[in-house]
Amino acid sequence: MVSGNDKYWFENDDDKEKNEGSQGTLGIAEENEKEDLFGFEASNTLDSSTASAPSENLTSPVTSANVPPSDKPVFSVPEDSQDFFDPHENHYRSDYARRGIDEADLNGDGKIKAVRGHMVKKLLKYDFRALFKFLVPCYIVLGALAVLCAICLPIAEHISASDVETGMVVPFMMAMSSIIMLYIVGVALCSAICIFNIAVRFLKNLFGAEGYLTLSIPATSEEHIFSKLISGFVTIFLTILVAIASIFIVAFPYWRELFPALESFFASLGEIYREFPADMAMLTIEIVFLLLIGIIFNLQIVYACVCVGQMIVNKSRAGAAAIAYVIYLAVSQVIYIFFMSTGFLGGLIDSSVAAHLFLWILIVLAAGGSVGLFFFERYVLKNKVNLG
Repeated sequence: MVSGNDKYWFENDDDKEKNEGSQGTLGIAEENEKEDLFGFEASNTLDSSTASAPSENLTSPVTSANVPPSDKPVFSVPEDSQDFFDPHENHYRSDYARRGIDEADLNGDGKIKAVRGHMVKKLLKYDFRALFKFLVPCYIVLGALAVLCAICLPIAEHISASDVETGMVVPFMMAMSSIIMLYIVGVALCSAICIFNIAVRFLKNLFGAEGYLTLSIPATSEEHIFSKLISGFVTIFLTILVAIASIFIVAFPYWRELFPALESFFASLGEIYREFPADMAMLTIEIVFLLLIGIIFNLQIVYACVCVGQMIVNKSRAGAAAIAYVIYLAVSQVIYIFFMSTGFLGGLIDSSVAAHLFLWILIVLAAGGSVGLFFFERYVLKNKVNLG
């Protein structure tokens, strides 16, 4: 029933040749598909010489001689290889990074600057979310304490001495005193929590465990610093406004007594402005500008202390940053006391011209210090990051 060792009873020589020929063709097709997987264009048709070859050649192992020639693209590094291997630059030049951006917003050959502006917005969103997560409850508590003070203070005025002697209102007086003390402490704590929260956010987000993710996103060191500066500035400014608003809430029951005093104060201030319009206008601008620059400078001091703390130790970085900040406060107080004791500051403020000059000196020092600290933080983020 079997006519040979290599075939079954239902096979013949012609079927064997056809089967072997189809296997050889399938092997070549599979090799072409493997090349396709890696992005190379394989030939879809066999060479005419291969197709017309006898079946003995097809049954041989697949080699480079049997595979038809194909136009394989040669991988080459572009001329600007420095930008090519930079993941940040590749991200900014990708179509994914340009989603939802108008063509008018894209500029330059690489189209990088407009895209990076959107990265600052994304960083700000997460910075504000992390900061206000703790500050909004503080604002609510401070507002509630201010409302309680506004309710309790007018009631306390109507308590007579006889009521106090009988002891009927002693619990109320104790509760009212506690509320007032809590409000005063709350104003101070709200400011301290704001600064502490900003420093902790900067430390954890850039130098803590979150730094492994934060520093891997396509954002430059400048963008991280700008995001932290903007979010910290807005947070401090809003905290000041909330504290002032709480003071107005406490003083609201006495607006009839306070309104005439405020009216006379602004009337006298208006007379000074009418008498010295140029000097007072310039003085107002200088004071406002100094306050804004002062907030930025103090933020930069906090961030610089955090950078120094994370470079010095691997553990207890918050403690090292706090020690650096205490050292800064001590040095600044020594310098201030020195100038006050010599009478140098008093001599500058005596005349109007000297007062303007003194304010501009402070503005220039604060602005120059902010710029210098910015480059220091940029250097640390680029070269001295010590992730914990």
